[in-house]
Amino acid sequence: MSRGAQRTTRQLTDRQLAQQNQLISQANQQSTSDRSQLMPTIQSLLNSQGYTPAQQSAITQQSMGAANTAFDALRQRAANRAAATNDTAAAPELTAQLGREQAQTLASQAQQNQIAFANQQLKE
Repeated sequence: MSRGAQRTTRQLTDRQLAQQNQLISQANQQSTSDRSQLMPTIQSLLNSQGYTPAQQSAITQQSMGAANTAFDALRQRAANRAAATNDTAAAPELTAQLGREQAQTLASQAQQNQIAFANQQLKE
């Protein structure tokens, strides 16, 4: 290969290298720009709290209160029935059964609340 051909090859290689370096530099600048635009959104996602503790407490109290009200009504109905029929022998067993069902319902409601809280946090 002659000196002229080597010089031309070298010039073409240098030009291609310069173009590649320029493209890499532009890509890095774009990446930096993209990162700076995305960081506030990423930070807000990382810092999202979902419901505040006060909101969680209010939701929990309302949902548990609703469940307790339903079981209070069932207990009152059972007591009225026992009084009306003068059959108090079944009352303790019925009360125990209502207590077990109430505990299961409240546990299920607590679980649903925690899932809702977590979903809200993910959504935000």
